[in-house]
Amino acid sequence: LFLVVPIMLLYLLVKGLLGLVGLCRPPSAKDPFNGIPTDPADDRKEASVRKFDFILMGATGFTGKLAAEYIATVYGMKKYKWAIAGRSISKLEAVKKALVAINEEMKSLELVVGNSLDHKEMCAIAAQSRLVMSTVGPFARYGTPLVSACARYGTHYC
Repeated sequence: LFLVVPIMLLYLLVKGLLGLVGLCRPPSAKDPFNGIPTDPADDRKEASVRKFDFILMGATGFTGKLAAEYIATVYGMKKYKWAIAGRSISKLEAVKKALVAINEEMKSLELVVGNSLDHKEMCAIAAQSRLVMSTVGPFARYGTPLVSACARYGTHYC
């Protein structure tokens, strides 16, 4: 106790002096979007006039394929106007072919190509849909441009 109290006092004194001269500052808040803009876009349309009710982003991955199969089986194309999105058109076409085998309505399913790390491509996706459902992962690495684009266009994201 006799040793701890003086050490604590010395620590607080040094910390206070360093804080006064500016050497010991709290870390600044990190920008979660890494400089990607999140302000409302100038060409933002009302949700009711957008081309799609929702877009399933990452439809060529394992989880995306499962989600697409479920949506095709349960909802088809009658209730919602939707599309699948991913980086590779050939992989998207393969997913669409598998979905058509499940449900003939899927012939009218549209394909949207976009790289999840390209903010402009994610803005194009967010601008044409009321909702973007993303199965792209890991989200901490690949999700920021899409979340930012959805924020800019007032598009729901899940």
